[in-house]
Amino acid sequence: MIFRILVPVIAASLFFIEPTFSLFSPLQINGERYILVPHFFAVFLILLAVYDSKKTAIIYGVIFGLLYDMYHIDMIGIYTFIYPFIAYLAAVVIKHVHKYIVFVLFLAIVLLVMLELLSFLFAAAIGFTGMSFEQFLHSRLIPTTIGNFLFIVLFGYIIRWFIVKRKQALEPAM
Repeated sequence: MIFRILVPVIAASLFFIEPTFSLFSPLQINGERYILVPHFFAVFLILLAVYDSKKTAIIYGVIFGLLYDMYHIDMIGIYTFIYPFIAYLAAVVIKHVHKYIVFVLFLAIVLLVMLELLSFLFAAAIGFTGMSFEQFLHSRLIPTTIGNFLFIVLFGYIIRWFIVKRKQALEPAM
């Protein structure tokens, strides 16, 4: 019973913790400025799509994408589209391969890079950023990918465990 409630609480907690970790960015290292964008909720969403259901992940993606757009961006629609799209891709890709943790880790990294690229392209298209692609790649995409990779390695298995337990709790007993 607890897992039915705990997984949505984890989702909301990860969503609201992201801005706190964003306070540590940008980082100055040897005179270089690096922007690290945590995507804890997106990692959760990918794991939810892989280990639970596509429908549940897409619903979470729409709800939290809308919240993200209202909370962080002045324009509604960017993350409302990106989050469900990432969840959908994760669910579709995982149907064709095994759910080995190493592959899921690789899939999550690829999808997080895609999320960053899509958000950059949207921002560039509507004039929210003046950053060139080379600047984006060097100062934001690479540090963000490394940071989120560390998050997945440290917490991915634990999040996966909660998602699997929730799925088992929701399945009818045989």
